[in-house]
Amino acid sequence: MRVMVIETQRMVPLGALASPLIEQGVELVYWRTTEEAPPAALKGIAGVIALGGAANPDQDAHYPWLDHERRLLREALERRLPTISLCLGGELSPRCSAANRVRSRDHESAGSPSSAISAPATTQSGGSCRRGSPGPSGTATR
Repeated sequence: MRVMVIETQRMVPLGALASPLIEQGVELVYWRTTEEAPPAALKGIAGVIALGGAANPDQDAHYPWLDHERRLLREALERRLPTISLCLGGELSPRCSAANRVRSRDHESAGSPSSAISAPATTQSGGSCRRGSPGPSGTATR
């Protein structure tokens, strides 16, 4: 199984999540947004992991790869691929779909995308990693 990892900054890697996936036979295919051209599509990809970074989801003028990331996330959602979206990825995922969204009871944050969980059920978006934003427990990150 091949899983696309969208890495927006080297300082925000997949980290400890990589080893268990590799041990289970998952082939990690990286798109490093600041170093490589975006893939045209998710052909041959069985899942997506969208990592975080310093960009805000509406800063296309500063980060031209954001539109490509949204396109890939939209394709993943349309194909119902298992998708994990963390930090920036979690902020982009809800913008990619008109799918049903529900608020997590554990992550109340005044309508922030960080508390959204996007359908399909295999797709989860995680909280913001920006300084001072609500973390998983609702407390501000440092």
